[in-house]
Amino acid sequence: MIDSDIKEALGELINISYGSATAAIADLFDSFAQLKVPGIQIISVGDVEHAVLGKINHEPDLYITTQMFKGTFEGEILFVIDKQSAYNIQNLICLLEEVCTDQEEDDSETRQSILEIANILGASCIGKLAELLDSVVSFLPPSIELNNQLLMGREKAGYSKVLIISTVLEFEEEQITGHLFILFDDEMFVWLEKSLYAFIEENT
Repeated sequence: MIDSDIKEALGELINISYGSATAAIADLFDSFAQLKVPGIQIISVGDVEHAVLGKINHEPDLYITTQMFKGTFEGEILFVIDKQSAYNIQNLICLLEEVCTDQEEDDSETRQSILEIANILGASCIGKLAELLDSVVSFLPPSIELNNQLLMGREKAGYSKVLIISTVLEFEEEQITGHLFILFDDEMFVWLEKSLYAFIEENT
């Protein structure tokens, strides 16, 4: 889908973008955290279910947050974690607040924490990426739901490409694994490629 130089530049920018996210997430849980990006890829929307979903959907439902972003570069952000990682978030909350709840009965705090993580990662990734590529974006409020359909019909919204960023948040007590999906159309893909080539030229 993209050549090696572009992928390398994109990986470099995303790692830079995530630099401030680690501290913000650590503050959220009042615990030391490491944020790793083990994988980055851009694929067609139609290939997502086959390429990704089977690797992360060990439960019938996924926690999926969604957030639109607008600007020179625009599209939609999805942050997806499975129930095991959601359970690990609940354990972190339990350790932090010293009050534990039954997730089956009340997962409101878990959802709120997932929303905050998603907001931090999305803003750090897209906001800083846009800044590094001499652009500006704004964000709409995020939302969250429990669903077993990853893209939930978003193919009909005109999106054609998906930038998938695997994320691993390691705490002393728990590990949270998620995937950040950046959905955009062909026009935005062309803009992203041109901007990345310009970045490479300016930095070589």
